[in-house]
Amino acid sequence: MSRTEDLRKNLFGGTTSRARRFGMSSTPVAVVALFRIWTGGLTLTSGSLVE
Repeated sequence: MSRTEDLRKNLFGGTTSRARRFGMSSTPVAVVALFRIWTGGLTLTSGSLVE
């Protein structure tokens, strides 16, 4: 297999690298943590929707 074919396989549906898998799993955790910090730990409840 040539180098171009290896690159194409890795970019378009081939095996994924550890860094990419780590990024895909850690991004939602980081987003939740940032929103918790920005809102001061407030959560969305039915009471807050009515007000």
